Amino acid sequence: MRKTICFITGSRADYGPIRYFLKKLKKNNNFNIQIIVTGSHLSKEFGYSVNEIKQDGFKINKKINLDLLKKSSLNTAKITGKLIQLISPEIKKLNPNIVVLFGDRYETFAAAFSASTLRIPILHICGGDITKGSLDNIMRHSITKMSNLHFVTNESSKKIVIQLGENTKSVFNTGSLGTEEIEKLKLLKKEKLEKIYNFKLADRNLLITYHPDSILKKNYKSEISKIFLALKKFPDVFKIFTSANADENGNEVNNLIKKFVSRKSNNSIFIPTMGNLNYLSILKYIDAVLGNSSSGIYEVPSFKKATINLGNRQKGRLMASSVINSKIEISPIVSSINKIYTNSFKKKLKKTLNPYSGKNVSNKMIKILNDYDFSKFTKNI
Repeated sequence: MRKTICFITGSRADYGPIRYFLKKLKKNNNFNIQIIVTGSHLSKEFGYSVNEIKQDGFKINKKINLDLLKKSSLNTAKITGKLIQLISPEIKKLNPNIVVLFGDRYETFAAAFSASTLRIPILHICGGDITKGSLDNIMRHSITKMSNLHFVTNESSKKIVIQLGENTKSVFNTGSLGTEEIEKLKLLKKEKLEKIYNFKLADRNLLITYHPDSILKKNYKSEISKIFLALKKFPDVFKIFTSANADENGNEVNNLIKKFVSRKSNNSIFIPTMGNLNYLSILKYIDAVLGNSSSGIYEVPSFKKATINLGNRQKGRLMASSVINSKIEISPIVSSINKIYTNSFKKKLKKTLNPYSGKNVSNKMIKILNDYDFSKFTKNI
């Protein structure tokens, strides 16, 4: 009997790493896939990334639109409550054997609350990580406690999930899906990327992604201004900006980036959303990722490229030797950029090992799902 798996996604952050896994599941006759799409996937301001899901050949069972333009702490709470109201009847109607959730966003939390209340088993991917500088930390652990099955990316995260009280037999260290896709994908050539985005890569190139602080509520205008001032010290470096998440002040950050790249002297471009293939392909040709995105911790080390990790958003995560941690101040950022171009650091990069790498990650996950008896799951509350 085929098992029905419902994947719920709210942003490029939780779809990109899992798409290769979903493609393998789709080809497996033992599973039937359902997909519910919500959040920034359906926002033109954030790139309308639902198109990537369609292009990958997946049927979307339900789209749930949310008002993401006016973001504040209060509005995020309201949106989360509204999503619980909207998504609960859809999950009940689809009635899957298991709901699959990736990561730690508020959309994921809403889906977890709904599925757990409906007594539908939940598989949580990427639990157990620590990000002390982000509200995601709270969301992630809450989702873990509502879940029944856990696929984590490393032994440290496995220990944390078990310390949270989860059954040791339900927690599996499978490695990272994102790193597996890097090994399997046929990445695009530089000329192809340049044609798609109408730019020309320089001798030196940086990819920048900055998300506003979601827990300490620091002044995002001050922080992004310092990042801009530091980057101006490197006029010869081509700067590729991606958009902030659809979180509080995310849209404001994107508007500031647009203003920055509008000045030709800043030698930069803004690409709101690239899609996973294009994004991973670009990583092959840049010198470093600068910002506070989890991708700089998870995927970038697999390319043996530098990550300049800004601020405390990713504090607590397991990090490769290729990651340089920097305060969001002009001088430390400038020093970090200079460091990545030194011969000593370039030699160090060649020896980089990604702590999130795993072999046959998707196959491991599929075998566990195939053997798992969803009808007899138990949950200690």
